Amino acid sequence: MTVIGRQAVVIGAGIAGLSAAAAVSEFFETVHLLEQDKVQSEALPRPGVPQGQHPHVLMSGGFQALSSLLPGLGAELRAAGAIPLEIGRDLRWEVPGLGVFPKRDLGIFSFSLTRPLLEQVIARRVLALPNIISVNEISAVDIVLSADGARVARVEYQQSGHGTVSVPADLVIDATGRAGPIERCLQRHGKPLPPRSRIEVDTRYSTGIFALSSPQDFVASVTFPAAPESSRGGYLLQIGDNLWQALLTGRGEEQPPADHDTFLGFARALATPTIAATLEGAELVGGIRRFAFRESVWRHFGQSASGRLPAGLLPIGDSLCRFNPVYGQGMSAAAIEAALLKATLARHLGQDDPLPRVGKSFLAQAHDLIAIPWSSSTLTDLVYPQTIAERPADLDERLRERREALANAFTNAEAHRDFFRRQQMLFALDGFIAADVNRNTTAPHDSARVTARNDHLLGQY
Repeated sequence: MTVIGRQAVVIGAGIAGLSAAAAVSEFFETVHLLEQDKVQSEALPRPGVPQGQHPHVLMSGGFQALSSLLPGLGAELRAAGAIPLEIGRDLRWEVPGLGVFPKRDLGIFSFSLTRPLLEQVIARRVLALPNIISVNEISAVDIVLSADGARVARVEYQQSGHGTVSVPADLVIDATGRAGPIERCLQRHGKPLPPRSRIEVDTRYSTGIFALSSPQDFVASVTFPAAPESSRGGYLLQIGDNLWQALLTGRGEEQPPADHDTFLGFARALATPTIAATLEGAELVGGIRRFAFRESVWRHFGQSASGRLPAGLLPIGDSLCRFNPVYGQGMSAAAIEAALLKATLARHLGQDDPLPRVGKSFLAQAHDLIAIPWSSSTLTDLVYPQTIAERPADLDERLRERREALANAFTNAEAHRDFFRRQQMLFALDGFIAADVNRNTTAPHDSARVTARNDHLLGQY
């Protein structure tokens, strides 16, 4: 088998790290997957992922990217209990002033599921790959460069009972979410840190799991805030036969509550009534959990004063760009970046010393990929006067154009499909991984009727 290098090291085994390990496994003899948490046999939130107890969205683009890396993933997710959904039929999308999107068959598919379930299924597949070495409960990770600082040399970490462990590496991927290892490495070797774009949003949200006594005619429901007057929004996602995750979000003084009664009161104050009406009489399973998100950060690696990172050193996922989680873009962006990395490695396979070119190409394409969801989510954030960020001169014009596009999508079926192809990050699959995805991905549903709610024909992507 032709490979690019002997060893790759992926730091972090969340969605980004698992996806990256799958992506690079074909191009290196051995892939070391390092994680600070202990591997869990059940689909439970990990200590290192406190937001894992809250709803996560797997967009259609993210699902297709994962399926290109791990063929057959859709069937495994469904067998594990994930709920299939067709975006145009099963997602109830409520916009103040416009109403509810009409139900249409858009041919855009994904799943409603918890993050721990998704992580468990992906981890099972990735850890079964013959050249993956999984190492857990590690700490104090350091990336060491070559003597001339031009490329990575090894990764060092602490592990109980083993002291300091050193792993030589041709490729090191920082999937830790905060870019700590990669930025410490750059600082230690006197290299500049990347410029950053920041949006201070001060978003808060609260989540409860509810048991409903009756079926609904949707799999997920979204209520958007009546912005900028109010920041109150909500999500409701089916995660089991009668179990639903409800998330309420707000900013500034509109803080989602931490107890059942005020949670329902907050839901009743949303701009549209579906979530509150659905939760009336539902049984709260467990307690209400809260989470705070201060700022979105996009690290522009490859655009620092030195022009590029050392060869074989790459960020991915939140280490590259941490999106505001209320928009559900993070997991899908990470998966698409991993698919992009695989395509980039494949393009340079067989070349002499390809890793410098791999890094430059990947970071340039990842920058273009991130720009669209970043622009979309930050445009929404900038509606609120309390958001701290530089506002573009054409902000009002861009907001007007988006309102017009949204209104058009309500009345025009083709505009509806185009709107959700963009929202579901399917645009990112065009070109560099489209052929791989089309070959390896099938719809997450059977080709027959799934349920009384999902009685439309569901075929291939």
